[in-house]
Amino acid sequence: MNQNMKTPVHIISESAFDLFSRARPVPFVTDLEIFDEDKQNPMKIINGLKEGDSVECSGGAGSGKTEMLLNVLASLILPETVTGQKPIKVIFFDNDWKFDVLRLIQIIQVKITNHLKNTSQDVFNRSDMERTIKDCLSHVIVYKPKSTNQFALTLLYLKDLLSAHNHHQKNKQQREDEAIEEVAAGQDQEQNSASDPLDAEDVKAIMIDSFLPWYWIDKNKSFLPKDREI
Repeated sequence: MNQNMKTPVHIISESAFDLFSRARPVPFVTDLEIFDEDKQNPMKIINGLKEGDSVECSGGAGSGKTEMLLNVLASLILPETVTGQKPIKVIFFDNDWKFDVLRLIQIIQVKITNHLKNTSQDVFNRSDMERTIKDCLSHVIVYKPKSTNQFALTLLYLKDLLSAHNHHQKNKQQREDEAIEEVAAGQDQEQNSASDPLDAEDVKAIMIDSFLPWYWIDKNKSFLPKDREI
């Protein structure tokens, strides 16, 4: 056999459109028609939220901006078995101090229940639901700045803050592991699954509610003498 014979090479060809379509980031699933990808309508203004996108929602008081944000947040942190996507880490800036964790839990419960009904799966018992909700909430860190400067500095040093949080979580888990090891042998002890620590690289979404809560305070400061600042 001629050893100089070359093995034929099969070249797979694809168009530039197919190449970029394959390489583009996969859009997040938000469970809201206004944001989710619609492959049948490529001209849609927001055709899927992807990592790196920036979206501003505006409206009058009581128009549902915070409610919409909580619905998107719930969809991003739900388990993969419910949404088909892996839950992501989210930073939520509650600048208005209106973040309602009970409302978020309620939305998570409704989404899980609806999924189970649509897929004819068994309903979660109470302990399963509580464990799933706890895991969902572990993907979120909520910051509550009290001023424009504090908000800006938190954004600026967010990576350092996440590192500090990560260190705290590791120490907390270490203490929990040590406590579990002290349980008498032979006793069944359920160990809470440790959620992954929040690293800066793991955060895929930042939500801000809202941008201008301190507008009038800052504006008034600019007109007051320095000895009368509020």
